[in-house]
Amino acid sequence: MAYGPSVSPCAKWTLFFFNILVLLLGIATLFVGLYSRFTTNNWQDVADISTDPAIILIVGGSVCTVLGACGMVGALRENVILLKIYYFGIILIILMEVVAGVLAFVFQEEIRGQAADKMLDGIRRYRTTNEPSNLDDAVEAIQESLCCCGARAPRDWINNNPYYNCTRQTFRRILSACGVPSSCCRNGTHSQTNSQCGHVVFPFPGMSQEEQDVWPSIADRENLIFTGGCEDALYRWLVSNYAVLGGVAAGILIIQLVSMFMAISLKDSITAILAQYEAQQAAKGYS
Repeated sequence: MAYGPSVSPCAKWTLFFFNILVLLLGIATLFVGLYSRFTTNNWQDVADISTDPAIILIVGGSVCTVLGACGMVGALRENVILLKIYYFGIILIILMEVVAGVLAFVFQEEIRGQAADKMLDGIRRYRTTNEPSNLDDAVEAIQESLCCCGARAPRDWINNNPYYNCTRQTFRRILSACGVPSSCCRNGTHSQTNSQCGHVVFPFPGMSQEEQDVWPSIADRENLIFTGGCEDALYRWLVSNYAVLGGVAAGILIIQLVSMFMAISLKDSITAILAQYEAQQAAKGYS
């Protein structure tokens, strides 16, 4: 007895359970994005519609949710249309990733400049409101994690933020004038007991060179705070971790390709079964 084509149980159920995880991940990401978007609007001060983290999470979560649902239901119900939507969606995502990678490589200097400008905008808006801000937390987290201070240099703080501005007027009435935030402090100096380590690390107006040489925080500035900007620090981090980042990207690409080929194989099997069934029915009609 000759057996016709059949659906592979391995491909079907692997695709089904994998896309359950994709669906759950998409729903969770979408929820976090919506929560961030509608409960805190602080990101909108420094991010436009294309770089707002909440918008990115919403878009990414929506795509994962739709593709996960198509892949899960398509595999379970052996639905050719849903499987086609699934693997065409993956093909489109892969093409977009390739284009984004090429553009990032070609325009890397422009991207570095835009990242520094965003950081500088964050410095300008740092602690300018009375309420806690996600933007303030982000600026502090960037400086602490990358061991940097300012967008391009520590002086970005005294040149752009009113609380750290170093003029005769601000120095007389603002304690933080002529300084930088504690997140600029080097390891071991940024603590609850020494949160003012970044204060007065630059000479205030009228200070002589002799006074600068003996003023503790100015004379020892390079040992107290990070002296490099975050633009260069981010670039160095990317260069030093390119192997890890490349491995993660390759792993994601492999997962996408495997799931895409499983969906194509499952779709072809279902199509072959339907074609055989239609041929048998046609043969019965002639007999």
